[in-house]
Amino acid sequence: MDGGEIKALLDALIPLQVGEVVMLLGKDNKKVRLRCAVADIAVQNGVAKAEQFVVDTDNTQIKVHGDVNFANEAMDLELDPYPKEAGILSLRTPIVVGGEMAQPEAKPKMGPLAARAAVAIGLAAINPALAILATLENGPGKDTDCGKVLAEARAHGARKKQS
Repeated sequence: MDGGEIKALLDALIPLQVGEVVMLLGKDNKKVRLRCAVADIAVQNGVAKAEQFVVDTDNTQIKVHGDVNFANEAMDLELDPYPKEAGILSLRTPIVVGGEMAQPEAKPKMGPLAARAAVAIGLAAINPALAILATLENGPGKDTDCGKVLAEARAHGARKKQS
């Protein structure tokens, strides 16, 4: 997919940017540019596995890993968000999407959240104001080379849908 828009609130929710989510609440029409989305999915014996799957907005790069099993209608996916700007009040952690395809469950991956909580508790023991340091985001996301990944997808037979 080349271009488009998504809701800014969704773009802030995926990396758990709490400060940005609070600022966007009640602003239903605010959008963020979707730069590109490209998926290379291998299907074998009824299991679709994401070989490469990236969604890139102006604010966040999201890499998707995992598989969908059509035989038992189950999914096991992980969305790894990489915000592109530094920020505060971020709980960035992968989002795990699993369970039955008819009723998938999405939840934060608990390990990284627990690690942030442990850091916050340790810092708060020194000085309560330091706990906020555990929510700092360094903005590790980079712009995907959309032209390159789209060209590679087209070279492997992907076609742009005609409206």
